[in-house]
Amino acid sequence: MARLSRRATLIGIGGLWLAAGVAGAASVVACRSGSARMASLDRLDVALADIRGADRIARVYRAGTAPSRIAAEFEAKTDLVAALAIDCPASRAAAIRARMREDFRTGDVVVADRLVVSRTECLVAALRHGVAA
Repeated sequence: MARLSRRATLIGIGGLWLAAGVAGAASVVACRSGSARMASLDRLDVALADIRGADRIARVYRAGTAPSRIAAEFEAKTDLVAALAIDCPASRAAAIRARMREDFRTGDVVVADRLVVSRTECLVAALRHGVAA
């Protein structure tokens, strides 16, 4: 069996390091291009399953509130906006649920079509239910 020369071994190791560097650079590029999507509202979709009657809530809240006001209310909830940056869908959903609980704790609730819901539920439903992803 032929032994590898020192030169062949060094060239092989250098090739592996080069491949690792290219993979790392590609990862950085992918993360940076994904950061624009990070603020995308479609990341709120993980919370729709937790909202009972999301279609009803969305319809009523959109009818009674101007779109610019919905956007302003959403941006005012800084922890909800921060939840969009969470990559793990389960953790993101948990952060949104925590915001919903906080709304109930502080009394930030809305009566939408005979349902008492948190303002966060209204915002998520209004921004995401029935919206093409």
